[in-house]
Amino acid sequence: MSSPRALLAKAGLRPKKRFGQNFLVNASIAGRIARLALDGAPPQLRTLEIGAGTGALTRALLDEGAQLTAIEIDPELVAVLRSREDVAAAQIVLADALAFDYRSWSGGKPWRVAGNLPYNIATPLMLRLIEMPPGTRPLRTEVGVIGDLVARLNRSASELEQGLLKAVALSPLTEFRSTAVSKE
Repeated sequence: MSSPRALLAKAGLRPKKRFGQNFLVNASIAGRIARLALDGAPPQLRTLEIGAGTGALTRALLDEGAQLTAIEIDPELVAVLRSREDVAAAQIVLADALAFDYRSWSGGKPWRVAGNLPYNIATPLMLRLIEMPPGTRPLRTEVGVIGDLVARLNRSASELEQGLLKAVALSPLTEFRSTAVSKE
């Protein structure tokens, strides 16, 4: 596999600010997110990757045996992903994670989420997943987010008047974990 930077350069692409693109370039972090996301999952359990980007996490999830659908909002990156033979086993879908129909996609069957989330959508997206009715929301959500958001999420509930951490604490049926990803 080529590095994310090489894939972008080959396609003549640069990160787009309007999408908050911050690509995962560290294969060990991608592997860690993938292992945590799939820990204890039976082989038939569907996994949804949110924000596939250049495919670093996509590749790691496939290496861990995921039955994978990867969504990406950027049509140019969807083309890059679909051209990669090493991620051909994943279903690549052009979609906005904030508007995606998770309920239809899951068909009421158990599923998990993994992703390297842009800062600007991390909170609204996680809240959307938490607020899904029981039986339709993911069993586990394992995401990478930039370090300062992880620090915000990890503050004690007593420090927060309202916000994501409080919502997560009120959602016992969904497991959320985050991994810090450096701004590279």
